[in-house]
Amino acid sequence: MPKFVVVGHPNKGKSSLVATLAQNDQIGISALSGTTVKATHYAMQASGTLCYELVDTPGFQRAEALLAILREQADDAARRAEAITSWLAQNGDDFPDERALLAPVMDEDAALIYVVDGAKPYRSHYEAEMEILRWTGRPRLAIINPINGNRYAEQWRSALDQYFSLVVDFDPLLASFEQQLALLRNFATLKQSWQQPLAHAIDALQQQREDKVEAALNQLQSGLEELLNFRLSSPVGQQDEAAKQKLFTDYKQALLQHERALRERLQASLSHYHYQQPEEQMLLDSSELFDPKQWQLWGLPRKQLTWLAAGSGGAAGAMVDLGLSAGTFMLGAVVGSVASAGSVWLWGDKLAKVSSNSKRQQLTIGPVKNLAFSWVLLARQLYLIDSLLGRNHARRDIPDLEQLAQAQQQTRARLEALGQKEKLQISLWLQGRKVPGNQQKTLQILKTLLVYR
Repeated sequence: MPKFVVVGHPNKGKSSLVATLAQNDQIGISALSGTTVKATHYAMQASGTLCYELVDTPGFQRAEALLAILREQADDAARRAEAITSWLAQNGDDFPDERALLAPVMDEDAALIYVVDGAKPYRSHYEAEMEILRWTGRPRLAIINPINGNRYAEQWRSALDQYFSLVVDFDPLLASFEQQLALLRNFATLKQSWQQPLAHAIDALQQQREDKVEAALNQLQSGLEELLNFRLSSPVGQQDEAAKQKLFTDYKQALLQHERALRERLQASLSHYHYQQPEEQMLLDSSELFDPKQWQLWGLPRKQLTWLAAGSGGAAGAMVDLGLSAGTFMLGAVVGSVASAGSVWLWGDKLAKVSSNSKRQQLTIGPVKNLAFSWVLLARQLYLIDSLLGRNHARRDIPDLEQLAQAQQQTRARLEALGQKEKLQISLWLQGRKVPGNQQKTLQILKTLLVYR
């Protein structure tokens, strides 16, 4: 199995590279030097296939001093790798970082990946590191990581070309999935026997990505169905407006908790356990989630929602296309609203109807009857899925407001661009209408809204 040992000077993006290629956001990454204090192995598995092994290592600390010792032990080039092996076998606690770094490199099946920062100027002391790596005799590739730009990339390339068989530019924080696969194809050039295993690994990673999308969409479907069908009851002694208002407030809080739980499941299905959602501060606050004025940022335009909810002639034609009979579904009941009540259910402050049971002395609220609110919930989850699919596992930043606003607009634009038939299918599903085959059709429609290939 291919093994790649990621090495370099401290704080050059080694752990970020490993997190990206391992598809693992649980790998520790920090702006502080020395975050990685020992070699850590990560076996990359995808779709039941063991793809490759990555080894995250500490950074060089005393490369020049170690190189001087190694030169005393090796008279010629033929003994250089042996000198490193002999030094590693010696007992001693000197050079702990270099020992942790070089031990996995000297494994017979290992190749090494040397990471440098293209934003920092090349300095001669890096030559000691590169010379030691050349002494290992292992296949070698260098990555120029533009941590804060690539100002000195050409300077670095001139030096790296003398020590490494391949030098590539790669940003582990911003690299797309396709760019990650391209880097793996470069790895395959290091060793001929790795070409076939890495080709299989790339196929497995692509299949895993498809599987994760399917899993996320299944979570989305089941989670929204649970949320939109949620009911809440409360015993009351006197069914007054205060009791109804309290029940409605509790109901909104419960919906908020349901959405947060759904978003956590979506993150887990895409292996983004530590993604910090800006929505926690900006969009999940109940005063905004339940404010109809804010829904215009996410949902469909009012005219389209009215068309879907009120049962226009266009909706009737779309129903025929879906194979539905107006005799089976009254147009006004297609989505749970009628034209005369449209202004209340679409844009009023009511999400669901409160009903009373005098025999049991209780109030009940739910399920959600507000079509606009349902579309907003759907759009927010699609935005999250899309964001995670476009985000590699090394990133720890929170998108800024401008990025968030742009992503919102893109999500909404894709929803608006759907055909009337597709919008009606989604609306039927959001309102829990049991139309044969519609759930699977909805899943396929939602998949087309994601930009992940």
